[in-house]
Amino acid sequence: MFEDGKFPVTLEQFRGELERELTRDDYQLIRLLFLPYDHENLINFLLKKEQEPSPLGNYSIEDFEDQVARLHSILEQEPLLPQYMIDFIMDFEDEEKEISEEAYERILMEGYYSYLGQVGNDFLRQWFEFELNVRNILTALISRKHQKDLTAELIGQTSVTQELITSQKKSLEISTDNDYLNSLLQLGEEEDFYQRERKVDLLKWDYLDEHTFFHYFTIEKIIGYLIKLFIVFRWKELDKETGRKMFERLIRDLESSYELSEEFSLKK
Repeated sequence: MFEDGKFPVTLEQFRGELERELTRDDYQLIRLLFLPYDHENLINFLLKKEQEPSPLGNYSIEDFEDQVARLHSILEQEPLLPQYMIDFIMDFEDEEKEISEEAYERILMEGYYSYLGQVGNDFLRQWFEFELNVRNILTALISRKHQKDLTAELIGQTSVTQELITSQKKSLEISTDNDYLNSLLQLGEEEDFYQRERKVDLLKWDYLDEHTFFHYFTIEKIIGYLIKLFIVFRWKELDKETGRKMFERLIRDLESSYELSEEFSLKK
C-alpha cells in the first residue's frame, strides 16, 4: 500500500475514479474542493503566463477564454464559471480598479469561502467554515508577530473574524467553545515552521475524524478522506518522511473505519 515513498494513486487519478463512481450531485461537492487549483490557473491565464495549467482544476483554458468572450458578447449567455470568478475577471479588466498581483489569490479565496457558505451539504459547509477560521487565526498570529494590521489580511465575515479584528490591540483570544480553535491559538508560540504546520494539519485531521465518525456509507466519509489526501500530498511535497507517516496514518484510519459500531453489527 505504501513503498519507497511512492503513492498508489495520484490526486488526479483518484479524482477520476470519484467522477466515475459517484452520483452527479455527490461529484459536484467533490469539485468544490478542487476550485483553488482553478484560482491559480485563472490568474496565470489572465496574466498571460506561459505556464502549464494544473490538471486538478475544474476548468480548462478554453473555458476561461469562452467565459471572457461571453462577458464581451452583446447577447446574454449562461455563465461557465462560479460568479466570484466572473467578478474577479471583470475587476481584472476594469482599468479604473487598481489591484496588485499580490492581492489576486486573497480576493479569489475570499470569494471562494463566500461561495462555499451557500453549499447545501452541512458537513462540507461546516468544514469550510472551520478551515476559514483556522486560516484567519494563523494569519492573525503571524500578523501580530510582525506588527501588521489584521483588517486587510483576514478573509470573510464570520464571528471569529470579527473577534480577531476586535482583539488585535490586546491579547489575542476568541470566545468559543471550540477546542480546536482554542488549541490553534496556542500554536502561535511555536517557532519552528514545520512543527507548526504539522500540528495545524493534525488539528484538521482530528477534526475530520470526529466529524466523520458516524458517517459510514455517505459522501461525507469520502469528502473527509479526500481532504486527508490533500494534507498527505502537501506533506509529500514539503517533507518526504512526514508525508510517509501521514500516509500510513491515513491507511490505518481507513482500515479501522471498517470496524463499525455495535449499532451496525449483524451479530447484535
